[in-house]
Amino acid sequence: MTAVKVAPKDEWLPNIAVTLKLAEDLENICKKRTAVFYVAKTQRDAYCIASFNLAREHNAAVASLVRAKFWNSSKAMIRPMLEASARFLWFAHFATEEELKKVDERRESAIPDLGKLLKMADCLFSTGAFSLFLSNGLLHSFTHCGISAMSNSIADRGMEPGEQTEGIRATASSTCSTLLALCILCQWKRSTGEEDAEIKEVLANFSNLRPTLVSLL
Repeated sequence: MTAVKVAPKDEWLPNIAVTLKLAEDLENICKKRTAVFYVAKTQRDAYCIASFNLAREHNAAVASLVRAKFWNSSKAMIRPMLEASARFLWFAHFATEEELKKVDERRESAIPDLGKLLKMADCLFSTGAFSLFLSNGLLHSFTHCGISAMSNSIADRGMEPGEQTEGIRATASSTCSTLLALCILCQWKRSTGEEDAEIKEVLANFSNLRPTLVSLL
């Protein structure tokens, strides 16, 4: 697998307007492809569609939170977005027929834990993006009101120096949109058997928005 080249910190900082435009573009692509994306011929297809749709919904929710300037709540959504994306990829590429039967029986234990899902997801792409989430407990902190989340909230209220920059505030939207773009890439391939030139162009244009929680938050 190709190693991830990490750019200097300031080069990773996204712009809020740019990330929101990306989220809007991805949602428009999903709407345009509804007839292709939402056809379930098998039970595997049904689970793929369900998890894909949750990832799409989470991404739209994060964009709404960023527009409302609820920066910390937007970061709390990164973990559910990541889990929906990773589970979608697991259903699409890794789940065995036996595991699918266990999911049919509503056995949550049939689905691997998040760490295993992320490692499997990284087998599909050369960016190494998913493994970046496995450090420092940041996802847990922001989702469950941990120290990192509270520190950011204190900074935002002006109670101590170090207010979040625009780039750090935009991280949730850029991260979730990148994850959704990877899911769209996979779902198009599954549905049509063809490479997705449109999404590859989007990913190329926004390659600097890959997830970087470990260094940014």
